[in-house]
Amino acid sequence: MTQAASKMKPKLFDSPLGIRQVLTTPPPALDQVLPGLLAGTVGICVAPGGMSKTMLLLQTCFAFATGTPICGGLFESAMSEAPDLRRPAKVVMVCAEEGREILSHRLHAIAAHSMKALPEDERNRLLALLDEKLVLFGLSGHQHVAFLNAEQEPTDAFEELLRVCDAARLVVLDPLRQFHHGDENSSLAMNAVVQVLQHLAKQTGAAVVATHHAN
Repeated sequence: MTQAASKMKPKLFDSPLGIRQVLTTPPPALDQVLPGLLAGTVGICVAPGGMSKTMLLLQTCFAFATGTPICGGLFESAMSEAPDLRRPAKVVMVCAEEGREILSHRLHAIAAHSMKALPEDERNRLLALLDEKLVLFGLSGHQHVAFLNAEQEPTDAFEELLRVCDAARLVVLDPLRQFHHGDENSSLAMNAVVQVLQHLAKQTGAAVVATHHAN
């Protein structure tokens, strides 16, 4: 290896964890976005088809965008040490198996249930937050969107997703199978998919959740 090439390589092992500093100072607070899911990391929501994964995550995105309790306070006890949970935040949800019409119906149902007892000024406030913070895509009927090409390199679609997800707190990809061409029984192919999602999380600082249909 040439000296120039050596200088270009990242030095992964130059800075080990300082054990004395770790054990003599309080550890940093964990930035939980959802229970056990930290900002800048990737998680997966797994369930058989028809179990309402999309609706659950759409309700979660609604709550994040408005700063209201998630699904009636589903995670309140587990997130008691997360002071930002009630702060409205940008969320991005990309649904590959639902079109705009279906998502519109689902969003109407969530809003009707969540805001039916609120005074008009509060409803208007939440609508303004949703318009600003909730970024929702229904891609059913569109050409297959893949984030990796045949050489396992990020595609233009992935670069566009990076742009859209800038400053997001939470990103939802529903379902994972629709965003890659790899063999899901291949650890090599799926490792590449996980790595590109980790890159998305690290670049944006968001927690990334992908859904997966279990048999």
